[in-house]
Amino acid sequence: IAYDISGKGNNGTLYSVASWVDADDCISGQCVYLDGTDSTWNTVRVAEDDSLDVFGTLTVELWAKITDSRTHQVIYKRHGGGDPSWASYRVNFNSSDKPEFAVYNTSGSSATAIADSAASLNTWYHIVGVYNGSNVYIYVDGLSADSTPPSLTGDILDSDSWLQVGGLDGSQMMKGYIDELKIYPYVLAANEVQEHYIKSKGQFGQSNSAGSVSTPVAGGALLDQDLDQFSTNYKDRSGNDFDCSNSGDPVWKSSVNCKSGRCVEFDGSDYLNCGDVVANGEVTVTTWFNSTYTDQ
Repeated sequence: IAYDISGKGNNGTLYSVASWVDADDCISGQCVYLDGTDSTWNTVRVAEDDSLDVFGTLTVELWAKITDSRTHQVIYKRHGGGDPSWASYRVNFNSSDKPEFAVYNTSGSSATAIADSAASLNTWYHIVGVYNGSNVYIYVDGLSADSTPPSLTGDILDSDSWLQVGGLDGSQMMKGYIDELKIYPYVLAANEVQEHYIKSKGQFGQSNSAGSVSTPVAGGALLDQDLDQFSTNYKDRSGNDFDCSNSGDPVWKSSVNCKSGRCVEFDGSDYLNCGDVVANGEVTVTTWFNSTYTDQ
């Protein structure tokens, strides 16, 4: 199960061509790998829910990495009847490796924003698609990627079927990785898209064995631990390599016990050692904690 932490309960079910990947190969915590084999619908499926049927405005945000050249359907909000369209919205890489974002309205019209530049294989990209009721936009790594955003008006088609993640059918199966998928029923402005990218770039910027993302942003977090990785090596997402390790025996807790995703429980004698994290000048420390100890 791919758990939804938005509070809407839109969990995804992994099918035969989808598998979990360790945190070292992902953007944040674990991510999903799609092997690209010809297996219609058997990727990741999120059941139909009214919260995924947005109408006037929409933003889709995700990280994706493709490993070969083909038409990769990354997400596809399916409309089962095909009348007036087979989809409400989708994100994909086309056969030229260019990211696309398409929106379909209730009258059967559609518009597709296509990035001007092709993606490189084995490289993570931050992709954001936006529909504001008059135009369709696509952003790649924080910047508007289509120099001539197409126009579209009207409400988005009310889908009657599931959200497909990582593939559509035998000719459009994704081969690669997906992480940090978010869908918003409102518009992220251009400056907000850039802020999201800069923040995540600063948190997650690091090389890994399966590819790369951009380098850390100066002035970003000194250390960023999400404590969400089911490992004895807690990866620092700031890009500054302050990975933490167990001292004693901290216990991983499931998401129902935690603030966001998974978390770690300490018994009063164990801790995490994150090395010599030194801040020069001013410093801010933030975290969530829940104490079970009462001082008598």
